[in-house]
Amino acid sequence: MTNSTEEPKQAIVKKGDDFDSVSRVQQLFNDKYSTTLEHTDRFRTFDLKDKKAKYVVEVKKLNCNHNRYTKLIMGFNKYKKAQQYIQRGYSVYFVIEYLDGTYTHKYNNELYTPSKAGRSDRGYHELKDYIFIPRELILPF
Repeated sequence: MTNSTEEPKQAIVKKGDDFDSVSRVQQLFNDKYSTTLEHTDRFRTFDLKDKKAKYVVEVKKLNCNHNRYTKLIMGFNKYKKAQQYIQRGYSVYFVIEYLDGTYTHKYNNELYTPSKAGRSDRGYHELKDYIFIPRELILPF
């Protein structure tokens, strides 16, 4: 149990991306990188994809400022899928909409060490594999 005055060390990515956020990032990304990103099926691992230019983008919206946590947690499934895309020549980006702006992180497999994390507030331990992206590597878009 943590002390109520203790700050959490990482931001937890919320499920259920806002369609407006994905559309906003799609426009920003297409304008900046001259891509033609398109929405993927909502059950896909990544939100946006440009097959011709070989870009995939995951969009997350968080209800905190960028500097609130020291790390961002991403699910292991995104890590594994990103590795597959990299092997096929894609550039992989995580784009996070914080309260204080839109930030981005270009995937680099050498930066991450998957590890277990979880919760126990529901009466049992729920452990999963995650990657942790340091805040310093999440840059303004």
